[in-house]
Amino acid sequence: MNWQEVEPRIQALKPGIGLVETRILGVLCAAYKVGADVQRIADLTGYKTGDVHDALTELRNKMLVMNKLVAERDVLRALPGAEPLLKGLLVDQLPAIEALSQPNPSPENKQMEQEFCKCGRPARHRGYCKGSRGKASRNSTTTQHAPAATIEVSGVSFRVYCETDGQKYEASGSSLPQFNAAMSVVERMLGA
Repeated sequence: MNWQEVEPRIQALKPGIGLVETRILGVLCAAYKVGADVQRIADLTGYKTGDVHDALTELRNKMLVMNKLVAERDVLRALPGAEPLLKGLLVDQLPAIEALSQPNPSPENKQMEQEFCKCGRPARHRGYCKGSRGKASRNSTTTQHAPAATIEVSGVSFRVYCETDGQKYEASGSSLPQFNAAMSVVERMLGA
């Protein structure tokens, strides 16, 4: 596969980006295909190993590359609508540039609508609860927007993303104490 054929497809998905950002996204796509290894990406793309290392560092700072394997959802966060391109990379058959269209907004970024009781627990929970006045009553439901929270655990590393009431929190790590600390922040944000 000639990697120079991949760059125009990346630019078709994100019109107006420069060469540097195109190459960074190219490194992300290459990491999806062969893993986040500097030498293997350099061999596949033809980029200099120093440039690949710098691109991987930037992608790690953006939390798009967490370990040696890159998930499809992480590539799609940076390059929405790239499903045909990613499938083509895996089978060494790139889609036509015309086949790549502008993506729809990602549904995972939308907040779910869920019913909650006045006490803050999910609607239709069992028993009595204390409503807004602190007095026990049968549960009555109200509709609120549930906060968006994503927790990914792979092997010995994790990544947490939580968004609620305009606050955003992102954390990643590879130890149980780091995970527990991140979860306590998320619990405080969610009011659990």
